[in-house]
Amino acid sequence: MAIFAQSCLSPKSKTCILVITPRVAPSLIPLEGLNRYLHNVNPKGFPFYQIPQAILTANVKDALGIPTDEDAPTVVRAVNGRREWFVKFEGDVASIEELQTWADAIRMGEAKKERLPTKEEPLVEEHDEL
Repeated sequence: MAIFAQSCLSPKSKTCILVITPRVAPSLIPLEGLNRYLHNVNPKGFPFYQIPQAILTANVKDALGIPTDEDAPTVVRAVNGRREWFVKFEGDVASIEELQTWADAIRMGEAKKERLPTKEEPLVEEHDEL
């Protein structure tokens, strides 16, 4: 989690894809396909981070609109800490087409962005062990 926080929630970060998985993770093959697709479209692409839902802090879950139930289905978010926004994926995680459409909307600036807490309301404290 610390690597994700440093790469995606810092003032110098770029857009990252966060895949939050329940205790028993379903097949991530569509998400792996999305990662390959984005890498083919742009080799620098969006970095992907898979994080178990159980290790996320309450303030991160709240800020990104992630269910608190540890057995909730896989959740996907695009996050940009520098610009202080995130985008929810609300489609079928098993559909590579829906994931690609969502990612393309983010790349083109057409996705509905939601605001992250400001720098005065940090998501991750310096001393947090994530």
